[in-house]
Amino acid sequence: MSQRRPQRGLAVWITSSPLPMFVVDERRVVLMFNAGCEELTGWSAADVIGKPCDYQIDGRPEALTTLTGILAPPPEVYEGQSFRTPVVITTLDGSTHECVIDFHALGTLENDKRFRVLGILLKETARQSGVVAAMESAHAELARRVAESQQRFGVPLIALTPAMQRVAAQVKLAQSNDTAVHIQGDAGTGKEHLARRIHYAGSSGRRPFVPIDCRQSHAELTRLIERVFEFDDPAFQPGTLCLKHVEALPRDLQVTIRQEYRTARNAPRLCSTSCKSIDAGLVDDTLDAEFHSLITPLIIQLPTLSQREPEFLLLAQQLLEQFNHRQEKQVIGLTAEAGDMLLEYWWPGNVRELEEVIYSAWQRCTKSRISVDDLPPSFLSRHLADDASPTPSFPQLADYLAEAERTLLMQALEAAQGNKTVVAGWLGVPRAKLYRRLEAHQLLDSESVTSQENDEAQDS
Repeated sequence: MSQRRPQRGLAVWITSSPLPMFVVDERRVVLMFNAGCEELTGWSAADVIGKPCDYQIDGRPEALTTLTGILAPPPEVYEGQSFRTPVVITTLDGSTHECVIDFHALGTLENDKRFRVLGILLKETARQSGVVAAMESAHAELARRVAESQQRFGVPLIALTPAMQRVAAQVKLAQSNDTAVHIQGDAGTGKEHLARRIHYAGSSGRRPFVPIDCRQSHAELTRLIERVFEFDDPAFQPGTLCLKHVEALPRDLQVTIRQEYRTARNAPRLCSTSCKSIDAGLVDDTLDAEFHSLITPLIIQLPTLSQREPEFLLLAQQLLEQFNHRQEKQVIGLTAEAGDMLLEYWWPGNVRELEEVIYSAWQRCTKSRISVDDLPPSFLSRHLADDASPTPSFPQLADYLAEAERTLLMQALEAAQGNKTVVAGWLGVPRAKLYRRLEAHQLLDSESVTSQENDEAQDS
């Protein structure tokens, strides 16, 4: 009668093997994480065992979900199939390794009905191993691109386009110091999300992030601003004050905030957002010049979603995977047909609209991938309407009015042969205001500036 190898000896051999191997169960919870995995990833078995593997890419080296998102088996493995998929392993120290994972369905045991999956990590690229796994490419490509962005810029953003690479570089700069940051971009481009990312990665990230919508009533804004600066002790102050829609902030409150930052020994980091160029506030005279200087040491311009077409599907994948976090249901991607339909739409609501569509589709999805049938009816109707009647393109009103004002001033100056008093009379504005408008449009020469100062001195 042949002797059976002791199970304990086999278990010790597997757990101490230099070949990276791990086991997860039907809940996607890690049951075994051997010495080879510890050596490759920098994470200990104690850190990983017992943790769920959600189908989600984080990107931050210090986040365990950056690793466990890679270890999540595809749904096909739980149907009994073996599967090989390319991955990028981001180690605890931030370095990366291109690997493939061989997933093998171990099934259940006679006395243990938990379904187990064995994963074997091989340090070779997908090309070297001959992997062709189109259905996994979005998840694998997302991991690769997020790891690249994390290494290059220190932020796990999708940044394939020059515009987003510039954003990522500016975010890296903003996270390295406490200078004021202004973020501008169309509605829905993710301005507050980016402001929060900068805040929590910076030195003030342990204190609260306090957003104030400047479109509120004057009385409410006054109350909120007074509370922010109520205490000098940093322990009782926000870490970051974020002025949303700062272009709507009344001028007297702009001056109040400017004076607080000029005199306060300790003040929260200042962040602001706007849907149009913040410089337009100087042109239309709604923004105090010194306040503008206070909030704009660093200006980050977010592109619209239509300007991010090369990275659109990866962004959709990233949004999809965030809904998998700590959920029993795991949706691992989009079908090609669903992805094409999303690409065809023009997305006037930008990332916010895409996130809403993806979330609705994730809720409706009953399979491992979102199909066209899972896309919400409201999106499908907008998509059909978009095909039937293309939306006309118009310039931004603020830009159009600023250009019209500049043209009018130039024409009036030419007709009056440079006489500012005559121009002020023609246009029905005080000379002081005319000088401010000319200065905003850079139409003042040095002689005119001196004349303006003399006028203001006489007025006072």
